[in-house]
Amino acid sequence: MTKSTFSTLVLLLAIALGTSAAHAAKLMNRDGRAYNIVVVENGNRQSITIGAGQQTSIACRSSCDLYMSGDPQPNEILATDTLKIQQGQIIYQEDIR
Repeated sequence: MTKSTFSTLVLLLAIALGTSAAHAAKLMNRDGRAYNIVVVENGNRQSITIGAGQQTSIACRSSCDLYMSGDPQPNEILATDTLKIQQGQIIYQEDIR
């Protein structure tokens, strides 16, 4: 494999990884208990559990509705959002680090 071919493969891999990472909102649970989360995008439902102190990525191509532990009111999220759960509420923020 030539150096040029290798460089092209590395670039294509970086683009592919960057594209998939761009479609995931970040959610951090700052509470001392786990929560059940339901994510709905285009009618497709995904259930996840986020434990106390855990962080997860939520697959979301553009926008999704996020329901938390039986709350009938959805939180609309974007794939670029960074959120946290604190005192049982979902809070939108720019950086959870």
